[in-house]
Amino acid sequence: VQWNHRVLGTSTAVTALTLAGLGLAHPAARSAVTPQARRGLQVLGGVAVGQMSLGIATLLNYVPLGLAAAHQLGSLAVLTSGLYVAHSLRYASPALIRGAVRKAAASASSAAGGGVGKGAPAMAIKAAAK
Repeated sequence: VQWNHRVLGTSTAVTALTLAGLGLAHPAARSAVTPQARRGLQVLGGVAVGQMSLGIATLLNYVPLGLAAAHQLGSLAVLTSGLYVAHSLRYASPALIRGAVRKAAASASSAAGGGVGKGAPAMAIKAAAK
């Protein structure tokens, strides 16, 4: 049971931090993320780090009741902030999302040395425009 908890906790923390990092730092995502989603991503990243730290501290201190209860409350904070991010991403403008996809496809195409009208990036732009 502990192994499953550690693997699931670590993968949740890494996923939350990756989502927050990409949503806050990637140039294409920055223009498509609403202020509410940006705030939610910041909170999600912070809460995920806090939750993982609480879990490690709880184990290192041989599971004192206070830390164990704080770790349980942290799980609610992670769940709540994840739901908030999912809800706030529903209101991102479709035009902004299409623009972000175009920017990402164009930058990927120019980094690969090809033009925008060639291959998979062109298909991504056409799919985003629909």
